[in-house]
Amino acid sequence: MTKPTSYRGNRRIPTDARIKSLLLSAEEMHQAYAKLAEQGVDTNAEPLIFRKKEGDKQLIYLGVHHSNKLERPDLGHITSAWDRFVDETKDSKRLVLIEGGLRPVEKNQATALHRWGEPGLLAYLSKEANIGLVSPEPSRKEELLAVTEVAGRDEAMYYYFARTLGQWQRFNVSEPFEEYISKYLNRYRELLKWDDYNFSIEHMVELYERKHKRKFDPTTATVGKDATPGYNPAATACSEYRNISIIRKILRLWQDGKSMFILFGSGHLIVQEKALKELLK
Repeated sequence: MTKPTSYRGNRRIPTDARIKSLLLSAEEMHQAYAKLAEQGVDTNAEPLIFRKKEGDKQLIYLGVHHSNKLERPDLGHITSAWDRFVDETKDSKRLVLIEGGLRPVEKNQATALHRWGEPGLLAYLSKEANIGLVSPEPSRKEELLAVTEVAGRDEAMYYYFARTLGQWQRFNVSEPFEEYISKYLNRYRELLKWDDYNFSIEHMVELYERKHKRKFDPTTATVGKDATPGYNPAATACSEYRNISIIRKILRLWQDGKSMFILFGSGHLIVQEKALKELLK
C-alpha cells in the first residue's frame, strides 16, 4: 500500500510510489554489476561509495560485499571511511545505519566481524565512538506480509529459507543447519500465525527439491538465485519493499539534521543511488 506523503518542517517525505519510480529495477541492478565488472571494479575488494554534504551534516553510504572474513580485502576502505566520518562529523548530530537489524556489541573488532560480518563491525565501532546505531529496516512481519501478498505463501517462505540457508553457508556457522534454520522458521511461525501452514524444514526441503529437481543437501545446495532479486519474484518484492523503507528512513533522518554513516550490501546502494541523488537535493 502506498503511504501518504508526510511532512517534516517545510519539506515532504515522498510517497512510496515516488520512491519506487526512482529505484533501479532488478534487471538494471544486474546490468550495473556487469558494467562495473567490465570497468574492472571489484566490489569484493573496494566498497561502492555515495557521499552527500549539506552545511554541517554529511552522509557517507558504503555498498559492500557481505563477508565475515577477518582478511576481507575491503576492510581497510571501510575503516578509513569510518575514521573520516567520525573526524568530520564530531560537531554534528550523527547516526550509524546498518543492514538487517541490530547486532550485539562484541568485545573486540575481530570477534564482531567474524560473528556478525560488517553489521557487527559497525556495532562495535559505533559503540567505541559513542555514536547511535539504528537499522532502517521495516519490521520483519511487515516485510513478510508484503512479500506474501506479491508472491504467495510458499514462494515467500521458500525465499526466506533460501536466504537463510545461503547465510549459513556463507558465514560457515558452527551451529548445525537444522538448529540454525529452525530458529528462523519458528520465528516466522510466531510472527505470521498461519495455523494452516507447514513451517517445517521438511516442507522447505520439499519446495527446494520441487524447484531444483534434485535431492537436498544443505552444504551443497545452490540457492543464490533463489534469494536474488530478478530471479525470484519473492526476492524482488522483498528488495523493493526494503529499499523503499530504507530510503524513507534516510530522508527523515536527513531532514532532522542527522549526519549518517550507512553500510549496506552493494546491491542496495546500486538500486538506491539514483533515488538518493534526486530526493536529497
